[in-house]
Amino acid sequence: MPEEPTRSNLELNPRFVTFTIVMHFLAAMAFFVLAVWMVPKITMIAKDFAMELPAPARVVIGISSCLTHYWYLYLAILGAGLWLDYRICSGLVRTQKTNAARRWFLGVLILEFAVLIAGFLTVAIVYMKIASLVSGKH
Repeated sequence: MPEEPTRSNLELNPRFVTFTIVMHFLAAMAFFVLAVWMVPKITMIAKDFAMELPAPARVVIGISSCLTHYWYLYLAILGAGLWLDYRICSGLVRTQKTNAARRWFLGVLILEFAVLIAGFLTVAIVYMKIASLVSGKH
């Protein structure tokens, strides 16, 4: 009777490498679009209303400003990061280190989503401040 697959005896599939790189690329590009396209627009609106923004929002706006001016460096760093991601993931698949592969994938993905959430929270903060200024409840 064949043994049921468990977490300890599952082999890593080479498709894991492709899946990991695609997921990390999509998260990084979502942040790039947010930082280069959306945050500058709300920054102009915030400046028009002369809003005082909290420190985390100013940090995200600063990062967005750097990415807007030096986008080619971001893409170069992204390329190097994806290459490193490929090397690490393919090494983990080759040696069948399943737990390490899961930790790597989830760790990087959690970091990327934390950055995305910070960006979206900045957008939300600015829009809420604009709404309160427009409605006269500041």
